[in-house]
Amino acid sequence: MFKQVHFGPDAVEFVRACLAKGNHLAQAITRLPLESGRVFAFLGADAHEDAAKRFAVGGVTSTRTTQPLLANLIAGHLSDKTLTGSCALFEDALANPADPCVTPYLRWLRTFDNEVYYCLQADDSAPASILSVIRQASSHLFLAALTSGLSKATCHEPAFVEADFSRLAAKARYVVVGAYDGEGHLIWQRGESP
Repeated sequence: MFKQVHFGPDAVEFVRACLAKGNHLAQAITRLPLESGRVFAFLGADAHEDAAKRFAVGGVTSTRTTQPLLANLIAGHLSDKTLTGSCALFEDALANPADPCVTPYLRWLRTFDNEVYYCLQADDSAPASILSVIRQASSHLFLAALTSGLSKATCHEPAFVEADFSRLAAKARYVVVGAYDGEGHLIWQRGESP
């Protein structure tokens, strides 16, 4: 069993601190009005709420609990028929485009200079695909943006241009950062009025 726990301004500050360490996607997201959204996490039903507020400390939850729940959230976003060009964009903080570890992910690989991103779209909503990409992108800095507005032309280009990041960040419905020492995530959700 699990529970969805909502947090206050401290969680928004943690999200901002994580984004400050990221690449171009993260920097574009920092320009969003994050304070107008809400932040939550998926935690085990037995997680203590006081411990859950220590976002950088492990032992609160486990990837066995959180990754499938995050994959379900992403699958729901990708399958949302009300969105045009829905996508889940992951920033891989450790990979380089020439690294052999990205070879199994070439289908989803997008780059910007030496930055590596994985871009899942509506036809990639199978939980196994999503979990595979979550695990590949997990590192000291985990970042994913669930957004929309990705044109067919852009989704088939191997590289992003700088303007793509601002455009995709502006339409982000959810932003996911790593928390709990890599064992879980904080999920920012856009408020009703962007």
